[in-house]
Amino acid sequence: MDLTDNLVKGVFDNVRNFLLSSVVIAAGILIFREAPQTTTMAYSYTIGLVAVLIGFSLFALNAAHGWKKFTELKISKVYLVVLQVIYALLAIEIVGKLFVVRVGL
Repeated sequence: MDLTDNLVKGVFDNVRNFLLSSVVIAAGILIFREAPQTTTMAYSYTIGLVAVLIGFSLFALNAAHGWKKFTELKISKVYLVVLQVIYALLAIEIVGKLFVVRVGL
């Protein structure tokens, strides 16, 4: 595996996108949780739900893109599966930690 500028940029872009999608999800949850305290509950619930759905969509799109990039690497299938499992576990852990810090779940 060659550490080119494109590879390094791709890794950092992917991590950044995971963080951004996690923030969108956390913002949606916060809006949803604060809705009973506002005068327009239905509006706040709708906006919170839409933000959470957009955040999960961005998360899934980013994960699919990252896994596609893994398959383009010229490595054996065993290493590819191991990398994908580690990638998925790290992505889930990053999102989980952001929820604890941002939303307090």
